[in-house]
Amino acid sequence: MNKYFLLVVSIFLVVLTSCNNDLNIDEVTEIPDKPVLSATNNLLTRSVTAANGFHMACFQVSYPFSLVDVDGEEYLVANDAIFNALVADSTVEYIVDFVYPIQVQKEDEAQITVSNGLELFNVFASCVPDSVVTTQGDFVAYLINDENSCHNLQYPLALKDVNGQIIFAKDEADFNERLTSGLYFFQFPIKLTNADGTVQEVANADALFEALIACNQYIDSTFTSSALIGCYTIVFPCTVRLTSGTIKTMANSDELNKVLIGSKFEEFLFPITLKDENGTIHIAGDESGLDDLLQLCDDNPIPFGSGFKLLMGSLDSTNVNGPCYTILYPLQLVVNVDSTNTQLFSINTVDDMYITIFGQGWFGADVVFPINLKLQDNTIVAIKDETELDTLIENCD
Repeated sequence: MNKYFLLVVSIFLVVLTSCNNDLNIDEVTEIPDKPVLSATNNLLTRSVTAANGFHMACFQVSYPFSLVDVDGEEYLVANDAIFNALVADSTVEYIVDFVYPIQVQKEDEAQITVSNGLELFNVFASCVPDSVVTTQGDFVAYLINDENSCHNLQYPLALKDVNGQIIFAKDEADFNERLTSGLYFFQFPIKLTNADGTVQEVANADALFEALIACNQYIDSTFTSSALIGCYTIVFPCTVRLTSGTIKTMANSDELNKVLIGSKFEEFLFPITLKDENGTIHIAGDESGLDDLLQLCDDNPIPFGSGFKLLMGSLDSTNVNGPCYTILYPLQLVVNVDSTNTQLFSINTVDDMYITIFGQGWFGADVVFPINLKLQDNTIVAIKDETELDTLIENCD
């Protein structure tokens, strides 16, 4: 099978519930006069009940399991009704953890046995987020290791919390504990140890995305944008075969990203529907048909417009020293919606930019100049045309 030139990026934020508890299974908090159901293992506060167990990120703890309170008393939980009754019972002391071992069912994988809290933290931390790249260009941190990648994180490494505070994870255990307590992002540059033992420094979110999806067989990526094969946008849903042999329908680019980043992609199943830059729909009925379409891309590269360039220059991922500038909204984009018609879009936020350019596949969208930008030193400058924008981006430190 030919390598696919596959370009994928997530455009929506990951929403995770953060916890205020410090991650320390042995810690005992002073019990108030009227005890309530609480948790010292942070993962207990970041889960929801499901039909067959306690759901956390990419896995669920299968019923039945037992919970233990601060006094060592155990509570058998066989179903949702029992759990909900336990939550409502005001006589129950602080719940601090599961009683191990527990059975964990991972997404698209066999059930595994987890023997202790540290193993549970490892399973949780290795879950690939539903969306990894935020609209600010941050890359959501998760455990990258042999279980989900051809790379391993190298420690110590820096992380950034949602408030912009930088912390350091000294080793994998420390990293896993951090992730159970809240949402963190990688602070670039970071280093990866490759399968052959070489060390690779990753400068930004785009480079990390590229490195991760390159672990999949048949995938070749040199740039990250939206859900593209060559010069075509994938029209979702599409169907893929996973490395496990499972056939799965991808509803959107986020779902496809998750498969690619987790090194689970085996191949596309045909037919697959594609859209070119003019909005024309193409259907590849088999691999030969896809190869024929991709061959046309060599002569018809994607015409990225000034809107795409403007957005890229505003992201942390494009510059190790932070974004070159901040876009001052509102502004307007003009889009060739087909071969004969254009449409003007009012853009009020960065999310509007992502939805217009990436969500709709209008990579050729152009900015209506002039626009105002705020530089790294907080100076506000007026950009009168695309040439000035190009010069600014080229000279960005």
